[in-house]
Amino acid sequence: MPNPTKEQTIRRALESLRQYYDAATARFATLGGAGYELDVWAALGVPRDHCWLIERDRRKAQRLIPLARPAHVYVGELRDFPSVFRSA
Repeated sequence: MPNPTKEQTIRRALESLRQYYDAATARFATLGGAGYELDVWAALGVPRDHCWLIERDRRKAQRLIPLARPAHVYVGELRDFPSVFRSA
């Protein structure tokens, strides 16, 4: 992972959430970016089909899709994501 600070931040946030939610059953959604979350989720035992990366830029999303499988990559406006997430 080329950005250790971002990895540490993501890892700490998820570890904190694990105090309240079971990583094996929880659903996680983050902004896509470089997709650093994928490795952290895997290391913490989050099933990839419980993960969502939200990316507005279609080019970036196309790069994330092969990395993310079977995690979900949502391409669109952030404001529309809650309805997509609820219907999944």
